Amino acid sequence: MVRAAQQGDPAAMEELIAGSYRAAYTLALRLMGNPDDAAEATQEAYIRMTRGLKKFREVGAFPTWLFKIVSNVCMTEMRRRSRRDVPTEIEAMEDPTPLDAEDEAIGRMFWGELERSVQDLPEVYRSVVVLRDVYGMSGEETGEILGISSGAVKVRLHRARKRLRDELVEHFPEWASGDDDRESA
Repeated sequence: MVRAAQQGDPAAMEELIAGSYRAAYTLALRLMGNPDDAAEATQEAYIRMTRGLKKFREVGAFPTWLFKIVSNVCMTEMRRRSRRDVPTEIEAMEDPTPLDAEDEAIGRMFWGELERSVQDLPEVYRSVVVLRDVYGMSGEETGEILGISSGAVKVRLHRARKRLRDELVEHFPEWASGDDDRESA
């Protein structure tokens, strides 16, 4: 399909975009934190993808290449905004299925705090967390998308997780002490 799109087949291009749009948009949403901004970033990423598709040679690596474009568009926009201090909206992550009312309330608080904490991470850490922990990409894939070494991915991921852990322990101190009375799942 990539080859056909490279050769100018409009149906192949349409199918390529339709087949990858959800993943590209979801990545943009996780990075940007706002549906409108994510849609705009995704649109810009597809414009860039279309312009660069003829030069693209590694057909099997198309998803990684597209994610790199989406990530770059989002990072550029976030850097531009950080210079102007424009806040972004935070979209809630999907809640896990709770066991009872107390667990549901705690779960909602936890997932809301986790999403807020991820959005508050500096962009260099947030992008690594989203690609590794949300999308489950390998260190090599994450490094390729972000243009850094897999060692740098490990360092950033370690630092990001430590920041998240420290932030969450601040809001849920009982979890840090190990005094949780609830049963482990």
